[in-house]
Amino acid sequence: MKKVFIIQNIIPNYREPVFRKLSTKFDLTVFYSSLSSKAKSRSFVQKNKFTGFKAVLLPSLNFRNRVYQFTFLKHITLKKPDVVIAQNFGHFDMLLALILCKILALDFYWWRGGVPYIHRDKPQKGIVSKLFGEKDPRILLSKLAKGMFVYSKYAKIYLEHKGFKCKIVVTPNSPDTNNFIRLKKKFQENPDLLNDFKNRFSPNGEYVILLVGRLDKTRRTSDLIQAYQNIMLECPNVSLVIVGDGSERAKNEQEVKKLGLKNVHFEGAIYDDELLAKYYMVSDFFVTPGVASMAIKIAMLFGIPVITADYGLEVHVVQDGINGYVYPMGEFKKISNLVKRLIKDQMTYFKISNNAIATIENDVNINKMTEAFVNEIHQL
Repeated sequence: MKKVFIIQNIIPNYREPVFRKLSTKFDLTVFYSSLSSKAKSRSFVQKNKFTGFKAVLLPSLNFRNRVYQFTFLKHITLKKPDVVIAQNFGHFDMLLALILCKILALDFYWWRGGVPYIHRDKPQKGIVSKLFGEKDPRILLSKLAKGMFVYSKYAKIYLEHKGFKCKIVVTPNSPDTNNFIRLKKKFQENPDLLNDFKNRFSPNGEYVILLVGRLDKTRRTSDLIQAYQNIMLECPNVSLVIVGDGSERAKNEQEVKKLGLKNVHFEGAIYDDELLAKYYMVSDFFVTPGVASMAIKIAMLFGIPVITADYGLEVHVVQDGINGYVYPMGEFKKISNLVKRLIKDQMTYFKISNNAIATIENDVNINKMTEAFVNEIHQL
């Protein structure tokens, strides 16, 4: 088996199943560090121990919101893996790792992830970027990598446009879709297990709007609350369920209270897949008013029409009007209009629902993601 090293800042819950699957194909070791103060402030959760794959905790240096893991160089030198896959593109420590791999004749890949749906904000430029512009030596050096793993074909096109000539492999970013498919089947076969949930949020047959995500400023939950107010004027048989926690939660709860809105449920942060699956099973709409997360892919798997703002790394999976809806961020009236339209137009609702399920089952799932890694590394 090929020896593969993957280095990340942290190991989030949703990434563990991917590493467990890859460990059946490679001699895999995942390197990570303790949560930084920034990650803690954003309510990230990381386990102390991991099962199903080898994980090594590295000391880290946090500077200007960046995490540096220089001791990774020692592990490369002593253990000489066949392949190194690094997350922190262009960071000084990982550039040193790239150079070291070149010297030792080891294959080095970047794990770049995705690109925002639209580039609304200008990226902050450091001193080096301001001095060198497009000839930034870090970018030029980064292009020496064997290749890159990215989350979507849009990221591939974007990076090719930026001049990257190395091989760019699309690995569709995915939650543990196999587990959610299992849970979906379980609840479909045993609907009585959902009675308590159904009675809490939809005791009289109310439609349920769901949001799952970290409640910070990027989530723009206030937009959803205002849209919900508009929906209630015409469709009072609707409930709003918000799963998540964060810096904006108290403010959002005050907004709901001030507007006198009923049937709004703040559930807090939930990380257990089986419990989360219950929320998806009893929901009719999934709305992301701000930056989109992988939760939209779980919603699509459950056949819930997704209505999302046009911002975030995961939005590309939604094809407007085909398997969900994408609207200009900030235009929250679009949310209320779409919800009201779909309540009245059940034929369109089920078309969107079925297309969403097909997208995840056929194109964006954990099997497709891991197969892309496996196929590329086995070709080396």
